[in-house]
Amino acid sequence: MTGSCLREMHRARDGRNSRALRQPRAQEPGKGGANPRRAGLQNRIAAGLAVLALAPACASFAQVKNAAIDRIDFGTNIGPAAGDGFCSDPRFEDDLRGARKGMADDAHPEDMYMDARDCFEAFRDGAIRLRDRIDGIDFGADAEPRDYACDDPRFAPLIEVDPRPQVSDRARERNDASDCRSAYVSGKFGLYDERHQLAFGSNTGPWPEDGECDDPRFRNAPGASRRGMAEGQPDRWSLGGDAADCRAAMEAGLVEPRLGGSVDGFVFGDNSSSWSFDFACDDPRLENAEDFSPDRGPVMADVLIGLDVGRDASDCREAYELGNVRLTEISDLDGISFGDDTGRFAYDGECDDPRFENLRDAATVGMAESLVDENWARDATDCYRAFRDGLIRIRERAE
Repeated sequence: MTGSCLREMHRARDGRNSRALRQPRAQEPGKGGANPRRAGLQNRIAAGLAVLALAPACASFAQVKNAAIDRIDFGTNIGPAAGDGFCSDPRFEDDLRGARKGMADDAHPEDMYMDARDCFEAFRDGAIRLRDRIDGIDFGADAEPRDYACDDPRFAPLIEVDPRPQVSDRARERNDASDCRSAYVSGKFGLYDERHQLAFGSNTGPWPEDGECDDPRFRNAPGASRRGMAEGQPDRWSLGGDAADCRAAMEAGLVEPRLGGSVDGFVFGDNSSSWSFDFACDDPRLENAEDFSPDRGPVMADVLIGLDVGRDASDCREAYELGNVRLTEISDLDGISFGDDTGRFAYDGECDDPRFENLRDAATVGMAESLVDENWARDATDCYRAFRDGLIRIRERAE
């Protein structure tokens, strides 16, 4: 119900002066002989009639509001501001028709889907509403089924910096409002720029519109007349959050995207890792070169996992082109065939192949603690590196 409907229903229920039905005060004892108990009962009856009188007027809006609530995923209550009585989810905004303020003053993208109860109650009470427009963008309606993926062709993922044509399908524009609004506010999608064939994002980062590009998806263009990027290494907080500055710098030829793609026949993949654009290569197919130097640019991350294979393209390509990292080229050593990397624990930095064992006097441990036969010759990269570096050896056969 709207804030006004709720207020009137509550006022009527409590016997207060409702606009729907105004009852005269019961006479005080000794003034006309009215019975106070009877007067109280009459007032309660009048209040009930007032509620019934208001119900038809509010019913149509209540049905719409309840239907809207059913379509909204409010999320969980694990945010830092959950339970404080104000909605911190930036997908919403105060409804000026509401009876109270419903939004927190500092709603942040990180609080999206993390303040469910506060936002549900504020939305239910008519204090907040879903933001129809953000940065002037009309997200449209929810004609598409909710699948938590933005299907509006006007938008593109921010992590895709390699130029690519966007398939135009005007019939699907403005038909996936909730998914695309969430993706935009969370900093995962932005409006697609046809000229540059990528999405610049928004101006919601820490240092927007200061004349310097702070987005780690870009770098200074070689041979440019001046620097377009901000001084120092950009951080991920500005990813997709400095659109105006980066677009202007790119159009002036001062910056360029940090591409992924392939080099020398090696496919770096995409930037879907949680650690992409952090200026450290997280792809375990590569390793630091012998003469690597952090002063030149990105080097290998300290911790590598198999899930990041082919998912940190821009960082790893830049590190590769600067000579800081190299591909691990597996070859037979001492007549040993190391196999492939199809095991469950490939690329985790430990050898899981039961054919090997640790060298007793090695500086560090190269073998995993638990070994099973199913990983026989199926952890090639980890075991090759450990064997090459003198950490493991072929297991001696029992006599």
